[in-house]
Amino acid sequence: MNKLKVMSVFGTRPEAIKMAPLVKELEKNDEIESIVCVTAQHREMLDQVLEIFDLHPAYDLDIMQTRQTLAGITTRALSGLEEVIAKEKPDIVLVHGDTSTTFAGALAAYYNQTKVGHVEAGLRTYDKYQPFPEEMNRRLTGALTDLHFAPTPLAKEHLLKENINEDSIFITGNTVIDALGHTIEEEYSFSVEELNHIDFQNKRVLAMTAHRRENLGEPLENICRSVKRLVEEYPDVEIVYAVHKNPAVMEPVNRILGKTERIHLTEPLDLKDMHNLMCRSYLVLTDSGGLQEEVPSMGKPVLVLRNVTERPEGVEAGTLQLVGTDEDTIYSAAKELLDNKAAYEKMAQAKNPFGDGQASRRIVESILFAFGRTGKRPNEYNICINPKDEEEQAMKEERMAILGMLEKGIINADEAERLLIILQSSNGFDKDGIGKSVEDVFGKAGDALNSVAKAVGEKAEKIQPAMKDMANKVSEKAEDIEPAVRSAAFRMAEMMDGFMSDVKSYRDKMKEKKERDQAEDWDEEDEMESAAPTEEEEAYAKNVESVLNSLQMQLSQIDDAESFLKSTFGDADMSAWEDDEEEAEASKKEDPKANSQETDAPLEENAEENKETKSESDK
Repeated sequence: MNKLKVMSVFGTRPEAIKMAPLVKELEKNDEIESIVCVTAQHREMLDQVLEIFDLHPAYDLDIMQTRQTLAGITTRALSGLEEVIAKEKPDIVLVHGDTSTTFAGALAAYYNQTKVGHVEAGLRTYDKYQPFPEEMNRRLTGALTDLHFAPTPLAKEHLLKENINEDSIFITGNTVIDALGHTIEEEYSFSVEELNHIDFQNKRVLAMTAHRRENLGEPLENICRSVKRLVEEYPDVEIVYAVHKNPAVMEPVNRILGKTERIHLTEPLDLKDMHNLMCRSYLVLTDSGGLQEEVPSMGKPVLVLRNVTERPEGVEAGTLQLVGTDEDTIYSAAKELLDNKAAYEKMAQAKNPFGDGQASRRIVESILFAFGRTGKRPNEYNICINPKDEEEQAMKEERMAILGMLEKGIINADEAERLLIILQSSNGFDKDGIGKSVEDVFGKAGDALNSVAKAVGEKAEKIQPAMKDMANKVSEKAEDIEPAVRSAAFRMAEMMDGFMSDVKSYRDKMKEKKERDQAEDWDEEDEMESAAPTEEEEAYAKNVESVLNSLQMQLSQIDDAESFLKSTFGDADMSAWEDDEEEAEASKKEDPKANSQETDAPLEENAEENKETKSESDK
């Protein structure tokens, strides 16, 4: 039987660290032909890992360029990988995690109709910009994948939620735990000489990395200021910050932390230096995804410098604490671990949920099973954390509920992020569990809404009578005016009919006179003089008709007044009316006589108005 040809594709240092143990496991199996292809999306840092694990790629695309863009990385990787896959014709292409190389590798395999195996599948935040672009790289790769190697049961749940066939999902643990056995040494000498002079025995060293795209700018500056405060407050604290070579990282880091005593700024450390530094540190601050998985196996607390994490299992297990990028929050969380021994030990002794060092073996066995080379499905990785029973299960269910609401559009990304921060920071709450915390948030919001609704209802009930009364008064006034106007219009119409009849009669007489005069040979001048009054009469008739049309239009407007005013007074400011009514009531109590005079005055005015209206009507 021919060997199964497996091609492993990666291009960055984190991918190489996690794929190296798997490649070694593939090479040991007699039924598998292992081929390695690297894109070298990272060049120098990738080469360090290849050297440490003694890996020799059959293909090196060497795509890295200065100031490279995501689109450039993806297109160069896709073009190169498509050619390699077409040439080698592997049975399956293995990609890892969430990089641009990962997505390009899966897409190139798909274009060649080759099966895809996704190592570290199923990690999700359901916010496509956090982390960016990794979240979408994962999801797009997942859509192209045939075999999903999920590191944890929660990752499997995410995949099932996306309607992935359960038979194609294998829970394996994370291969990064496998890698630690190759790198950590008890008597280790750092390649960076500065680190060899740090007193790890008598100083509390905080290892640190921060370089993610979403943290560039103000978030990174907040992170730097927070650790500077820690060094200034605690004489026994030292910081080792492995600074990424991105200028957007180097500039603020050197500006804020440069030349600060007991803060060591180094270039990115190679794998062995980094692992041995973290193993000797007091705690770790990082925005890296991989370090969240690695450090708990070393028994060190991890403060995650991100607002959301696709690795909530560590938060649930107590090995990670999500602190975001707020300066005061980071400072307070680190201070708590520096001051509170019990809180520190609780995190340090929590069991790592991400793996047991056997993930690579499980992946190889799963591949052989999927291709029919073995008849038994391999045993899956089982997390034994001594969970807090129902509390931890409830926390997991609540997180899935929040992500479900986000995916359905019930809440937006900011609301989901806030709830997840509350949920994932629950280790610091000594209450009745995170479920009660989230329930209290919604409860308080509901109480506030009920209170507002009640106040609005009371105000509406108070205003409604005044609005109704005002509308009725306007309506009554319109009803009083309408008969008088209609009567005047009716009389005007009668007058107009009579006038038009007189004009017609006059015109007939003038016509007869004209015919008679013509017979008697009147001159032209006399004819023009006799015809002149007729033009004046016509002009007058037109003016009268215009007035009548105007009156009819006003009557139509009056017909609409009542409904218009009633609908409009709903938006009026009733407070002014209430103030007037209160003043009127007060004046009545103070001076009843004056009130009587005020009451009579409008009646007299109305009488005068009625007289004037009657006079106008008669006219």
